Amino acid sequence: MPDKYSEINCAKLKELLIKRYQDNNVEIDDNRNKTIDNDVDVISYIYRLRGNNPASNLKNSNAILITTNTALAFASKYPALSDVCHSIPICMTDAFLSTILWFCYPDSDSDINEKVLLSECYNKLTLSDEILHRFYSEVKELDASTPISEEIMLHINTSRMVQELLEIKTFNDPSLYTDKTTAEILQEIEIAKNSKIKALSGTLDSHDGKFLSIARFISGTIISIVWFGLVILFLILKYIDYSNWTDIWKIVLNTLSIIPVLWGLLSWFGIIKNKAYLLDFLTKRIYTFVKNWFEQ
Repeated sequence: MPDKYSEINCAKLKELLIKRYQDNNVEIDDNRNKTIDNDVDVISYIYRLRGNNPASNLKNSNAILITTNTALAFASKYPALSDVCHSIPICMTDAFLSTILWFCYPDSDSDINEKVLLSECYNKLTLSDEILHRFYSEVKELDASTPISEEIMLHINTSRMVQELLEIKTFNDPSLYTDKTTAEILQEIEIAKNSKIKALSGTLDSHDGKFLSIARFISGTIISIVWFGLVILFLILKYIDYSNWTDIWKIVLNTLSIIPVLWGLLSWFGIIKNKAYLLDFLTKRIYTFVKNWFEQ
């Protein structure tokens, strides 16, 4: 960034944008506010790229924002935003740019080389080789002295996060790359990795909670069915005369009549635990089964 460069009046630019939208009956909601903040950052960034040197022609303008947003193009031309007056606008609409190109190429037989135009735009948007070379060289030196984990190196070599962080910290200007930049980017990657692990852990915890709820419901249902079965069996044995029933039913009911007696004896000796213990035991077994079944 040039010496003694002063930032533009971002608050004024935001105020102008909001007023322009309101004049056109555009609702200012949370999404619109985020868009306005992003637009202000972009305009501020272009002013930084141009620095203290007034842009008098396209060649020395360094950067121009092309947009379909007429409100942004209008607000960015406000003279009091910056102490430096640029002849070439910071921001212009696509229609305005098309008009300029048409004036430059009035002959209908003369076609604009679209590939050249796109390649020039691409070159302006991509990080300079100098910045990338410095970053990867410093990463290599750090890895040699203090080995970097394979996961972090995978992020560095495959993720777009590195380029995005370099763009944010350097604005594609090699002079803004400091001795701390590489370390700061590695720290940001580490934080992002930990956040991802934490989010994944939270998802797993959420799934475990659902499995536990299912297990508790099933175990509670089983205990309730057994309890109601014993109550019904007691009522049948006590109040229903089954002496005239067939021999098979007599054998079945006489056999079942032993269950309450055995249950009482086993509970008294501590072989059959109380309801809370049985519920916890069943819940653990069912939870393990349900979790393994879903993870197959």
